[in-house]
Amino acid sequence: MKSIIISLITWILFLLAARRSYVIWLYLGNLLDEISYYANKDINSNKDWRWRYKEFNKVSQVQMLIKFWKPLKSFWKDHSFHTD
Repeated sequence: MKSIIISLITWILFLLAARRSYVIWLYLGNLLDEISYYANKDINSNKDWRWRYKEFNKVSQVQMLIKFWKPLKSFWKDHSFHTD
């Protein structure tokens, strides 16, 4: 009986981690689209665009997965890298 309960808890945790990973993947994809849009605007206006991607790369997907209690938007204190 104990092994069934432990197995059930393990599967539930696995499914929650898989769901969180998928949500992170969607969020980072959308964020990268925004950053690319603004980086292209920077390139067209002869501004530095590399800083946007450097700021994006400061947080990894693994960090976002492990710190599951934090909202996704809270991993970057400054959101200026994906706005004008």
